[in-house]
Amino acid sequence: MKSSKRSALILIATPFLLFAIVAVSIMFGTKDIPLQTVWDAIAHFDKANADHQIIRANRIPRALAIVCVGAFLAVAGAVMQGITRNYLASPSLMGVNDGSAFVITIAVVFIPGLPNVQMIILSIIGSAIGAGLVFGFGALVRNGLSPVRLAIIGTVIGTFFK
Repeated sequence: MKSSKRSALILIATPFLLFAIVAVSIMFGTKDIPLQTVWDAIAHFDKANADHQIIRANRIPRALAIVCVGAFLAVAGAVMQGITRNYLASPSLMGVNDGSAFVITIAVVFIPGLPNVQMIILSIIGSAIGAGLVFGFGALVRNGLSPVRLAIIGTVIGTFFK
């Protein structure tokens, strides 16, 4: 099979596979719910049916959140690899994860009870600080913005956040 045919097959099959995985994710949990009940909860919602409530209120939002998080992580990895021109680069290697975790930890210790939205904003700020430190130190070092040196600097900065 040629590479272009294989790529086309993957592009056609992926949405169907994703849909099937989401359906299985919605069907199975603490209580297994048959596919017909899942379909009924989507197409013919009955407020009195507990299974329909579980599907609509918990399982569908959870499955959609998981799909979105996975897509966002894939994009973050691709962006990081494109910026550094390094196929091994990842947000965890460039200080993004460590900066986020550090700021969230500081917030939990010193400002307990923050709402989720503020925690997300602090996480984004921490990620920016971590990446900024890595790229800042990379700019200060001779040839520091090369992919290998950025990975080394990111690892070093990440150890100080832990």
